[in-house]
Amino acid sequence: MNLMRHILLIFLSFILFLNIFPASGEKETIPAKEFNELIEEISNADLPGDIEAVKQKLIRIGRITRTINSNGETSSILKKMLNMKKLSHVHYFVYLQLSKLSKKNEKFYIKKALESSRNDESRLETLIKLYEYHKKRGDINREILYLEKQAEIRKKIGDNRELKRIFITLGDYYMLENNLIKSLQNFFEARKYSEKISNTRNGYIYKRIANVFSLLGRNKLSLKYLKKSHDCAIRFGMDNLRMSVFSDYGKVYFSEGDYVRAAYYNDLSLYIADNKNSPEIKLSADFMKARICFNTGREIEGLSILKTAVDYGIRTESFSNLLPVIYELVRRAVSYGNLEIASFYLQWMDEIYAPHYKGYFFYYFLKAIIYERKGDLKNARKYYEKALNNLENFFSRLKNLKHYPYQKEISYVYSTIARFNFRMFDNTNDVGYLRKAIFAGEVKNPYMFRFIPGMSGRFSNISSERERIENEISKVQRKLESGHNKHKGKIFYENRINELKTQLIELDDLLIEMPRSYRRYKISDLNIPAIQKGLAENTVIIRFLVLEKNSYAFVIDSRSVGYKKLEKESSHIKKLTNSLLSPIESYAEGSVDFLRIKYDLKQSQELYNILLYEILEFQKDKSRLIIIPDNVLFRIPFEALATGISTDRKTSDIIFAEYENAKFLIDNYSVEYTLSLFHLKNRKRHRKRAYNITAFGFPIISTEMEESSDSIGIPDSGLEQLPSSGEEIQKIRNIWGKRRSKYYTGLDFTKKNFKQTAPGSRIVHLATHFISNNEYPWYSFFLFSPGEENDPIYYVSDISNLHFNCDLMFLSSCGSSENHLLGEQVINGMTAALYNSGVGSMIASLWPVNEFNTGLIMPFYSGLKSDPESFNNIAGLLRKIKISFRKKRVRLSSGRQISFSHPLIWANFNLYRFYLNN
Repeated sequence: MNLMRHILLIFLSFILFLNIFPASGEKETIPAKEFNELIEEISNADLPGDIEAVKQKLIRIGRITRTINSNGETSSILKKMLNMKKLSHVHYFVYLQLSKLSKKNEKFYIKKALESSRNDESRLETLIKLYEYHKKRGDINREILYLEKQAEIRKKIGDNRELKRIFITLGDYYMLENNLIKSLQNFFEARKYSEKISNTRNGYIYKRIANVFSLLGRNKLSLKYLKKSHDCAIRFGMDNLRMSVFSDYGKVYFSEGDYVRAAYYNDLSLYIADNKNSPEIKLSADFMKARICFNTGREIEGLSILKTAVDYGIRTESFSNLLPVIYELVRRAVSYGNLEIASFYLQWMDEIYAPHYKGYFFYYFLKAIIYERKGDLKNARKYYEKALNNLENFFSRLKNLKHYPYQKEISYVYSTIARFNFRMFDNTNDVGYLRKAIFAGEVKNPYMFRFIPGMSGRFSNISSERERIENEISKVQRKLESGHNKHKGKIFYENRINELKTQLIELDDLLIEMPRSYRRYKISDLNIPAIQKGLAENTVIIRFLVLEKNSYAFVIDSRSVGYKKLEKESSHIKKLTNSLLSPIESYAEGSVDFLRIKYDLKQSQELYNILLYEILEFQKDKSRLIIIPDNVLFRIPFEALATGISTDRKTSDIIFAEYENAKFLIDNYSVEYTLSLFHLKNRKRHRKRAYNITAFGFPIISTEMEESSDSIGIPDSGLEQLPSSGEEIQKIRNIWGKRRSKYYTGLDFTKKNFKQTAPGSRIVHLATHFISNNEYPWYSFFLFSPGEENDPIYYVSDISNLHFNCDLMFLSSCGSSENHLLGEQVINGMTAALYNSGVGSMIASLWPVNEFNTGLIMPFYSGLKSDPESFNNIAGLLRKIKISFRKKRVRLSSGRQISFSHPLIWANFNLYRFYLNN
């Protein structure tokens, strides 16, 4: 050891000698004596006790050697020190010093420092460096990773102050990534550690929590935490926080349609912003004020406020918040026919944002509208095309769920482009325009995208990579079973299978952890001939398109494609739909008694005449309808549209008897639904399933869950126990028996059992609470029993990462069809989760399930069990059951009879098909 030390000292002295007399001949003053002393002191240090002193000496050596020559000299000396075992306790710090000297190898040296760390303190130091390294490069996922690792260590050492800061930062990061549940959990953690350090100034934490609840659609909880934040602001005189809280109050009340309160709080925010000279808040408050005007019928006033706000934003150069305001001003000016104002401010948009937002589609879209209003269809077509192309570029740059702020505007853009192409088709009779209109109608839904995991290398496409690994496992398994182990040996093949299975697990982890980007569908993806090829002769697809003024229906069968413009305007169709379904939805909200629900047969028949009568007159040879609704039409049970009304009077002692002689669409057609033409594709069928059916129901709801927990977002109204769902599972068990079947209720109804058995089943039945999230449907969830993990919430975003092999998923849960989302967000909710995870078809409920409408579940399963061929025509079987079911009458405890002919009872469960050949 002494020999090594002396060799190092001689080497360092030689280096110093060379550098004291530079080649230029100019002599430099070098503290050579100090340098040698530092080396000697480091060599003689009593480690690990003198670690801090050694670290300071290493820093000093770096400074001296950089003065003498270059970073390369310092690196050489530091690398020599890595060979000294006595210095192993500070090797991590030597690596950190090396990371400062090499930009190329900075990350490598910091990771080596982490590997060399021997205690929590040194690991924490290197984790901070890794976090800072990735922060400079904007790698948010790595920033999150190393912050979370820092938090683990700081919990051990009890550093509550830093833990508060870390969890606030993590919450902000997850907000940026739109992982709202993770964000919420981190903000609650930040509050917990803030209270531990007796820091009562939690106003900004409460505000962040309120913002997340607002995004999750939990407005009551949002208001609760805004009040807490405001109390802190008052107590500590934080005017900036008060101003921001008032602004958030206004946004919450605006989203609820309470424009009086929204205006009140917005004015308070605006008052403080004027006094504090805060341009960003003032611009945001003016924008809100204008939107309130538009929503309360004061369009001229709203336009004037927008114009003043934009002028103020340009004058103060508040460009970061100005874009949505200037866009709204131009769009409103165009709609009111004020093309001069629209053109003037559109030029401002171009000058301010064009250098920073390459391919920003709103600019081209607004320019196209102005040209169309002026009658210049040639230029209008040109700029609509540019808008479409730049939408592709726009979405290719988005990560995770950052497209949410644009959802409504994107729908408006595509609707306008569809309308324009209808106009061009009518003018030219060019079928190319009709195809473009169909395409724009398909992708106008802002969630009509394909997931592309944001990775490089062999994981660039998760689905294809997973399929490749599964195929390889099958090949290796066949070789092993067939005796192809003479040359390489049985152990080789078994090890290879284990390696591949490990890769699958890693792949699933990557799918959950890595960011996602989106690819919009292109017009070339709309392969209508391929869809027609998969259609049977008796089947017709009717794809509705509800635009701002007019509505259309595309009709596709195995031989032809056409369209029909509906006779009534969209506003009339929406009004009629709302009127027809209002009593049923009042019942769903709990404000109308079940036995008093009206279903207006005349309105139902009028809707049938508007939507389907003329189309089906030309399709008399068809008996199977595949309907793709749009907008408000997602709420309609099409099979319950009346095609004829009987005038026969019924006895008043039978409840709902007035519906018994009515004729409905289901009398002549089987009806099923799908989400879009893009989703109607064939798939490879996997016939090997471990189970015929797996059924889950009767979740255990603890007292704590009933009281609701803010941090997991259970609704304020609490949750009811569901003993009837346990009885439902038992009845299914009586039909299917125990062979190749699994049933889970009560404490066994856990996420773990669901993940283990449901993906390998032909049928999955789920009877539990479904809690929908209208604002962020990706965070809708099913309720399970807590299980060992004490985690009862199963978000649809997690379900989408499973890989189902089932032909049918039956959801016996209230409102699980997501019809309330009006087609605007359904593609990204639970329905999308099941589609993405490989479910073939789904049966879901339009309204609350009860003891009456669940009565058709058992006859349906009995039909499937007795006739396996009915799997090939689930819609036909469901139609047969519904027709039989609506003829039933049962006697109530009061003695009166109730007829099951009311559509609420027999039309509640609808079939959604995801694949033509399922």
